[in-house]
Amino acid sequence: MNTKKGFIFQYGTAKQIRRLIQLSGPEAAVGLLEALEAYSMDGTEPEDIDPVAEIIFEGMRGELDRDREKYEARVEQNRKNNEKKKKNSPEEPNGTQWGPMETDSRQKTEDSRQEIEIKDSNAGAEPLIGLPLNDGSEHEV
Repeated sequence: MNTKKGFIFQYGTAKQIRRLIQLSGPEAAVGLLEALEAYSMDGTEPEDIDPVAEIIFEGMRGELDRDREKYEARVEQNRKNNEKKKKNSPEEPNGTQWGPMETDSRQKTEDSRQEIEIKDSNAGAEPLIGLPLNDGSEHEV
């Protein structure tokens, strides 16, 4: 099923349709537009359209084909990108996804706990060195 919303006219299309109306009438122009729409939607080949409209259609077919290929490639790339996102996002048992921010903050919390434990274990130790500060005092390490 095609979810594409439409197709694009190239510059000069209005001039071609105006000429088609002059040569074959407005019904031929409507037939051309219907043929372009059907072909763009599902590849349906035009049947029983005005010969001049058919010439214009054939000139536009290649652009419609390129447009469809580009659209399908983009849809496929979006699908692959979504699959990658799902694979790279770890999930909790309740279905909550954890992104990089949560993982980083958990790691920082664990690092902080280790740092506090190291400070607590060195609480009664003699300072090894004193560093002079700008205000003239000394910071013992």
